Amino acid sequence: MKATEKQKKGFKKYYKENKEKINEQGREYYQKNKEKLKRYSRKYNRIYRQKHKDKERAYQKTPDRRKKQAIRDFTRELYRKEKKKKVKCLLCGNKKDLEFHHSDYDKPKKVIILCKKCHIQEHHKQTEMKEVENGTRKD
Repeated sequence: MKATEKQKKGFKKYYKENKEKINEQGREYYQKNKEKLKRYSRKYNRIYRQKHKDKERAYQKTPDRRKKQAIRDFTRELYRKEKKKKVKCLLCGNKKDLEFHHSDYDKPKKVIILCKKCHIQEHHKQTEMKEVENGTRKD
C-alpha cells in the first residue's frame, strides 16, 4: 500500500517535530541489537555481492576507483608512521574512531583527520553544497 501525498507530508512533519526522539530510539535499538544487525548486514552484503559480481568487478577496475584506493593506502601508511604522535579529530578533539577525509582526491596529501561523527557531518555539508550549486536542493 503506497502512502498518499498527504500522508508523506504528515510523516515529514512528524519527523521534523520529533527528529531527536526518533534518532535516540534508533541509537538505543542499535545498541541493544548490535550483533544481530551486524550479522544481518554481513549476510545481506554477501548476497548482494554474489548477485552483482560483474558490477562489483567492473567498479573495482575503474581508473577512478583505483586512484582513490591508492590514495587511501598512501594515507593509511602515512598515518601508521605518524601514529606515535597524539592524533585527534580536527573539529571536536575526539581521539577515538578516527577517519581520514579527502575533500579532493587530486590532492592526495591534503587530508584531514576527523572522528566518525564529524566525518559524516562533513560529507552532509559537501552534499548540501553540491545540491545548492546544482539547484537540486529540496527544503
